[in-house]
Amino acid sequence: MNLFGKKGRDDTFVRMIQVAQEDRTVGDLLRSVLGLAPEKRSAALINMAATLEKRGAPRHFIEALEVLKEDGAAEKALELLK
Repeated sequence: MNLFGKKGRDDTFVRMIQVAQEDRTVGDLLRSVLGLAPEKRSAALINMAATLEKRGAPRHFIEALEVLKEDGAAEKALELLK
């Protein structure tokens, strides 16, 4: 899969989607955030990333949240999580 032109980013995105599909809480949270308008989505993702970083979440998951600030990535993720 070549979504973002960089294998590392693609792998991170795919792993985040897998986590969201396996963990209902994560999936529900991502679906609610991804359904927001772009500006609100970006702000929510920044807050989520900061909170998760403080709680010691894996860096690759936080990086995946950063990818979701991009409209195309957010749309694709929401499509995959429905």
